[in-house]
Amino acid sequence: MDLRSLIGCLEAVVPSSRAESWDNTGLLVEPSGNPSVSHVLLTIDLTGQVLEEALGVKAGLIVAYHPPIFHSLKRLTQGSAKERIIVRALESRVAVYSPHTALDCMKGGVNDWLLAGLGQGKVETLSVCSVAPSPNSTLSISDLNPDCRDPQLYDLQLLCSKEEVSSFLMTLNTLVPNHKMSLRTRPLIPVTGGGRKLSLNQPVSISELVFRVKTHLSISHMRLAKPPCWKEEKRVTTVAVCAGSGGSVLAGTEADVYLTGNAFVLLMQLPRSAVNVQGR
Repeated sequence: MDLRSLIGCLEAVVPSSRAESWDNTGLLVEPSGNPSVSHVLLTIDLTGQVLEEALGVKAGLIVAYHPPIFHSLKRLTQGSAKERIIVRALESRVAVYSPHTALDCMKGGVNDWLLAGLGQGKVETLSVCSVAPSPNSTLSISDLNPDCRDPQLYDLQLLCSKEEVSSFLMTLNTLVPNHKMSLRTRPLIPVTGGGRKLSLNQPVSISELVFRVKTHLSISHMRLAKPPCWKEEKRVTTVAVCAGSGGSVLAGTEADVYLTGNAFVLLMQLPRSAVNVQGR
C-alpha cells in the first residue's frame, strides 16, 4: 500500500484532530514520492536502536506512540540523537507517524483499555471534547438568490441528524429550484476526552485493585502512594485514569484512586485523601 493511503487508514481509525491541542501527532516524517509500504513497525519510543530494527525488517513506516518530534527543530544535523534519528529515517525513506493523545482520548483507546481490567462499573469521560465540522462562515438559505444569472458556488455545512437531511433538501429545492448540488455526508466523531472515571459496581480493597492493575498490564511491580489518613479497610469505589501525567486532566476530579503514567506530576495536585497508582 502506498504511504498516503496507509496514513488515510490510520487517520480514519485515530483522527489526529482528537489529540490534545499541545500535542504533535499524525504524520511527522514523510519521504518524498509517496513510497510503497509493505511493513510497519510499532513502538512506544523511537530510539536509534528501534530505527535500526525497523530498517532490519524493511519497515516503510514506524508508528511511534510518543512523537519523536515534539518541540520545534531549527536544524537537522548530527548534533543530537533526535536529529540523527530523523535524518536517518529520511535518508532510509522511512516515514514516522505518532497517534499519542489522539489514541489516549478516543473511545476504545488507551484510557479505556486501562480501565478494562479494573472491574465493571459506570465510566465517565473527563476533559470532554467533541470534534464537529468547523465552517469558516455562516449562510442562511434566505441569502441564496435563485434569480442570480451568475453561477455561484456555496459550501454549505449542516450539522443535523440523518432524518433532518431530507427536510433540508426539500426546503432547498423549494427556494432554489435550479440549483446543482454535490452532497457528502460524514458521521460525527464520537465524544472523547483525555481521562476516564470509573465508579465500580463492587467496591474493592486497594490491594485487590493493585493486583488487578498488575495482572491487566502484565507487570510485576508498580508504585503506590498512599496518604497517612488512608485506612487499609477502606474500600475503593472510584478510580480516575489518565494514560499521561494527568496533571491537568485529573485535577479537580474526586476519586479514591488515581491511575496515571506519571505519579510525580500528579501528586502535586491531588487531595491528600487520594491514593495514586503508577503503572510501569
